[in-house]
Amino acid sequence: LNLINNIDVVAVHMPLVKGKDYPIEYVDGRKYFKEVCKIAHKIGEQKQHKIIVVLHIAPSTVELGKTGLLEKVKSTILQELNKYENIIIALENPSSFSYQRHKNLSFNSSITIENNCLAFSNVELAKHINHERCGVCLDTCHALMDEHNLAWVDTYFNYSILDIIGKNNRLFNEIFKQHEPYLKLIHLAFSEYNGYENHHGLPFTNRTNDDKPLRTLKHIHNLYSSYKLDCPIKYK
Repeated sequence: LNLINNIDVVAVHMPLVKGKDYPIEYVDGRKYFKEVCKIAHKIGEQKQHKIIVVLHIAPSTVELGKTGLLEKVKSTILQELNKYENIIIALENPSSFSYQRHKNLSFNSSITIENNCLAFSNVELAKHINHERCGVCLDTCHALMDEHNLAWVDTYFNYSILDIIGKNNRLFNEIFKQHEPYLKLIHLAFSEYNGYENHHGLPFTNRTNDDKPLRTLKHIHNLYSSYKLDCPIKYK
């Protein structure tokens, strides 16, 4: 809050505490979410424009429904939207795996196959909430991670994902396509290899004998232009 006199603010992200994320399905996540919305509202009043509040959602709406959390999450988000007219909620796409070398490896249902279609947890939740100020944030780093890591997983399941998106298509393109109608913000960053630890949140600078970062950035720009988007882009 001490900084907002000197800079403009477009978005406020849910906090990371000691590297741990607090998505909206957590009890603590919903508590922090309300505090973040309160701060975003104060900033929005001072700046006289709407502030995007970014939060993560990992499980699919189906999984949330099974645990009885779906309507609780929806109610929490709608409550804050109704309380503060100058905030916009953007549900960010998390990576499908959580990994720390030699420490932990876990999986979530942020990407699922339902009725022979790919479904993304943040997009499906935005649809379910169905509010004009609730959409999605596309993190390009997370999308690139999923494209790389799920390609490896897909080989063990008879290329189910590849069959759905088409052999000449990219998972990244499908992620972008399904996010596009609900986009409120893009987090722009690169990932290489599996995208974890030192491979995460990288700039789009070319490596020795490797122009993939620049080619990826151009590809994202082409998608942004082809969909005629005007949502803000935040460089991580």
